[in-house]
Amino acid sequence: MKNMKFVLLGLALIGLFVFPVNALENEFSEEEIELNYKQTLLAGKIDDMLKDDNGSYPDYFGGIYISSDSKNVILQIVNDNIPNDNSNEYDIYKNIINMDDSIIIEYVNNSYNYLNDLKEMISELTIKNGKRIYKNFSSVSIDIVKNKIKVNLVSNNGQEQTDFIKMVENSSSSTYSLLNLSKLELIDFGEATYTATSINAGQRVPVPAGGCSVGFRTKYNGKIGFVTAGHCLIGNGGINGIVRLVNYSNGGSGDYGFVEANQYTGTLTNKIAFPSKNGPTVLNDINNQCPSLYRGTKVAMSGSATAKYVDGNIIELDTNACYVTGECIYGLMETNFGSKLGDSGGTVYLPLSDKNGGGVVVGVVSGGDVNNMYFTSINNMPIEFISGRY
Repeated sequence: MKNMKFVLLGLALIGLFVFPVNALENEFSEEEIELNYKQTLLAGKIDDMLKDDNGSYPDYFGGIYISSDSKNVILQIVNDNIPNDNSNEYDIYKNIINMDDSIIIEYVNNSYNYLNDLKEMISELTIKNGKRIYKNFSSVSIDIVKNKIKVNLVSNNGQEQTDFIKMVENSSSSTYSLLNLSKLELIDFGEATYTATSINAGQRVPVPAGGCSVGFRTKYNGKIGFVTAGHCLIGNGGINGIVRLVNYSNGGSGDYGFVEANQYTGTLTNKIAFPSKNGPTVLNDINNQCPSLYRGTKVAMSGSATAKYVDGNIIELDTNACYVTGECIYGLMETNFGSKLGDSGGTVYLPLSDKNGGGVVVGVVSGGDVNNMYFTSINNMPIEFISGRY
């Protein structure tokens, strides 16, 4: 890793006065959902144009996100790193900024590459062999909008902030900042309460860890079943089905698993267990790749503990987080609405209306608290989970 030095710019507290989105009171309109989906696809095109053959971004790229009203795609540019106008990079840059009137350029100080290096450094100092080694650490991610690194601490009073900064300074012989500190703990596992004959997306099911929620139905190795959170499938409890895949390990990427249906599972459906008043009631069963997701993409959740429709926006794309058990998971996405004990494994989807094909599955819940929810993107799961949708 690079030997980096950082300038102390001050600390900003976030999350202490953020409240979860209650979609029953403030549900996205169909027009907002469709416009947000259009901007998500546009952001994907920009992202593809920026990356080189190795998937790396140019140094002038700071980040990309969708505005809160979904009217614009914000492309962050490091002004000092804009390529020379006689270079191939400049031609790509010029084509991107002129490709759509909804694209707004925002100038920032830090490149995405630089921030990603910072995130990796924090992970190395707080997580070892998949276990949390700094006890007050909860998660680290890139805050795209603020163009900073966000570190969530289990407890975040002034002394604990100071202790964290000192730990980083002493470990790296550098002065580190660009931190936003907030309190967050991942939820623990729920307990099973009932078994149903018809299993809808987000519905509660008994699993080895206790009780979690169904993500979505699909086929894996030719067998029908459902996807849920991987941590739900670890333990000695009973399950109505056969566990065929568990992706949940210390220091691993993602939190998901597959349960093959048997005579005890019940009938799996694409119905959403807790739909919105005006949005989709079913999940789209088209078995193709879901779009890439971005900061600002609107998503909804169906989970058995929350037991009602909730929606909001993705706020972080690549979070490394630690559970209360001390185990740490990489590559999770984060939203600005929360989840409850037992929502783990529940469906996360783009809430397109039924007339537009229904909700598009984008992942399953991993954990969260009353203010934020973490989930694993379906794009980070086996391709069979997508191609097997029916």
